[in-house]
Amino acid sequence: LEVFLDEGQRNDWFASTFITTFAVISTVSFVLLVPWEWTRRDPIVDVRLLFSRQFGMSFLVMMAVGAVLFSTTQLLPQLQQTTFDYTATLSGLSMMPGGIAMLMLMPISGFAAGIVQPRYLIMLGMSVVAVALWHTTSLTPDASFSFFAYA
Repeated sequence: LEVFLDEGQRNDWFASTFITTFAVISTVSFVLLVPWEWTRRDPIVDVRLLFSRQFGMSFLVMMAVGAVLFSTTQLLPQLQQTTFDYTATLSGLSMMPGGIAMLMLMPISGFAAGIVQPRYLIMLGMSVVAVALWHTTSLTPDASFSFFAYA
């Protein structure tokens, strides 16, 4: 899987037999892994844990957080550089206010975690992220630097 994802773009994805071979190997390995994990008494990755209410929900929330972080920290700068002709530096500068806000709020949220239940802090944080992502739905080809800095 690592070779498939790492080398895919360089080798024109499925136009390359090398990449296609590794994609097939990865798929077959994953398909064979699932029954293996279900039938072993001591599995390498215990997929049964996903049926635990707390672990399963935590897993889904962390997947959602990962998707949001990927979209905001990876895809948005690429969009700026390809569509809006930003340099890498300018794209990074537009992302900097969000990083500074996180830097300033980390100690405050750490202190607040001792006072308020963490689930309320998580809900507050997810609400702020939802509002910020909702703000990006108004993105147009005429968007300015301040639009991205605010988002």
